[in-house]
Amino acid sequence: MSTPCSAEVNKTLMYTEQKGQSSCNEYRYHNSDADNFLSGGCMLQENNITDRVTVGTATHNDRAFGFVTEWFADARPAKIKLSDGSEWFIADDNIKMYRMLIEYSRDYKEPILLAVNNKLQTVGMIFSTMAGVPELNGETKDGKAIQVSVPPSTQMFRLRKDRPWFNAVKTAIIEARNLPDPTESQHLYIAFDSFENEIVDVRPASN
Repeated sequence: MSTPCSAEVNKTLMYTEQKGQSSCNEYRYHNSDADNFLSGGCMLQENNITDRVTVGTATHNDRAFGFVTEWFADARPAKIKLSDGSEWFIADDNIKMYRMLIEYSRDYKEPILLAVNNKLQTVGMIFSTMAGVPELNGETKDGKAIQVSVPPSTQMFRLRKDRPWFNAVKTAIIEARNLPDPTESQHLYIAFDSFENEIVDVRPASN
């Protein structure tokens, strides 16, 4: 099988630049186990007409979820292999953004969520995850999202109502909270974008 090019991912990055300047920065996320890690990411300026999650998933509407089993950072294009056996290619421009996140997930055995293009086998965006039983905490002031927390962490996330995954994620959270005496098998992996504090998916932690 021939190796697919990374043009589709690079097209997404070009689209970002057309809509407004982006700046790549390192960010710190403090998880519920009090472990800190740094990873790279591109955060769009506030004057953009769109947001980074929309841009990152614009041409990558499918999803892949799992643990990182192999990471070929020096290959061109770089390649990541997940625990489900799937393999995905990452554009050269995205390696710096996601390298530390991928390696953290691999080393600490925490799953990640990928926004992917199945046809090209390319990655458009990578999301961190944390495990727990999330709680719904009412709407945001503008009414456009629901606030979600994941005890014991005090960090507050947003679940946007205009996202296509809103109903499925909300239902999964409600069902997880309604189970009697939640155990580890009923916990969820919550996938989120750290810059926007936005939840984009949830998966059963038992899977």
